[in-house]
Amino acid sequence: MSDGMYVGMTAMSSRERELEAIADNLANADTPGFKANMYAFETFFPDGADGNMASVATVDAGLDHRMGLIRQTGNPLDVIPAGENYFQVEMKNGDMGFTRNGHLTVQPDGTLTIAGNPVMSEGGSPIVMPPDAPVRISADGTVWSGDNRIEQLGTYSLEGELERVSASIVKAKNGESEMADNRVRVGEIELSNISALEASVDMMHTQRLFDHAVQAVQTYRKIDDRAIQIGKV
Repeated sequence: MSDGMYVGMTAMSSRERELEAIADNLANADTPGFKANMYAFETFFPDGADGNMASVATVDAGLDHRMGLIRQTGNPLDVIPAGENYFQVEMKNGDMGFTRNGHLTVQPDGTLTIAGNPVMSEGGSPIVMPPDAPVRISADGTVWSGDNRIEQLGTYSLEGELERVSASIVKAKNGESEMADNRVRVGEIELSNISALEASVDMMHTQRLFDHAVQAVQTYRKIDDRAIQIGKV
């Protein structure tokens, strides 16, 4: 394989990964609490290559922590944790995850959930409401049933780099989380931090770069084939 073809194929692979990240962002533009995938590029020298043949690869740069747009809903079960904090939820496999999606729902058995996952109290247990009870959340994160205090929503700050578990659930790569300010904003929901317009423009630009890389590989393949044919003469 020629050096030029190797560089072209590396570029194809990098742009393909970038396209996948952008597509995931676009698909979740309307997902509450979704944090955008970020990507970056690094230069490396393939094994056996001299200093004149550098390649560029796409690397996972983690998630964009920035807050998404805020939508006022007036729904008393829509809440946003203070600052950059997260709610803790118990996932289907029993592991704990964290989310900025504060669209709360009461299940038939009274369990308070986010996207079907039980939301944890500050004590680390699921919050269960009395049957057919009215639910409200106060600004300090207290969960009420009428005038009866049920529990306190647990909120956490996450340290270091985050990794995605599902569309709106993340965890800290180093596993570090700390209890945080329990205050919440009630009647509001945090949307994704994706600009669908910007992501669409990025998609078109990256697709063009991918197409250029494909054309480069095809050109180098023709050159290699031609060189082989000449060598047979």
